[in-house]
Amino acid sequence: ARVERLLLKENADVSEWLLSRLLEVRREGEEYALRFTDYLKLAEGLTTDISWKLVNQKLHRGWVFITKTRLIRLIRQKLYQLLYNSFQQTPKLTKIPQQIAEMVADITEELQKIKARAGRVTPVKGAIPPCMKTISDRLADASHTENFVYAAYLVNTGYSIEEIVDVFRKRADFDERIARYQIEHIAGLRGSRVKYRPPSCSRMRELGLCIENGRLCPPNIHNPLQYRPRQQRQPT
Repeated sequence: ARVERLLLKENADVSEWLLSRLLEVRREGEEYALRFTDYLKLAEGLTTDISWKLVNQKLHRGWVFITKTRLIRLIRQKLYQLLYNSFQQTPKLTKIPQQIAEMVADITEELQKIKARAGRVTPVKGAIPPCMKTISDRLADASHTENFVYAAYLVNTGYSIEEIVDVFRKRADFDERIARYQIEHIAGLRGSRVKYRPPSCSRMRELGLCIENGRLCPPNIHNPLQYRPRQQRQPT
């Protein structure tokens, strides 16, 4: 579970590089494609949930198309298999298996390269992107999707649970108990313990929540969390 949370939060370049080290994977827009034979092997232990069965997947010419979240769940299975096989082959484990040690070294090196190329981007209170400002302005009548998106944005920009609950008090249908529960769930304090991020900019466009197709935002941002005045970018 920890592996899944870290990969979901990681820079897309890092995640995709790691995934390519473990499986033959192609990125197709917002989805990822892997060979159905790999899918069958990795999903074998998950098919008690019928949503994982091959018959319920999008399949085209031998490739299975799934979301990043589901792909990362399969990666967790792949890592488990690697570890299990290494332990099975080592009667008495005295050191980390060579294959895993080399993979960790490669991943560490690649992370350092990617982070050296990119500026440190930390969400900043007050640097609110147009999409979030629009939701904030109409929060009293916002849709369920807009409520989720805005709460996820606030959770990831340093606001406390109490502060976010107070933000939503302006809604006519506000119920503090329900609001607190939902916000704590988004913050990863309840349920699956996964901290949710706001949707990517491309997903925001699909939802009809992007303002003027991103024209008002700096170029090359892929998530509302990356929005900030240029002077607030800090070089590594």
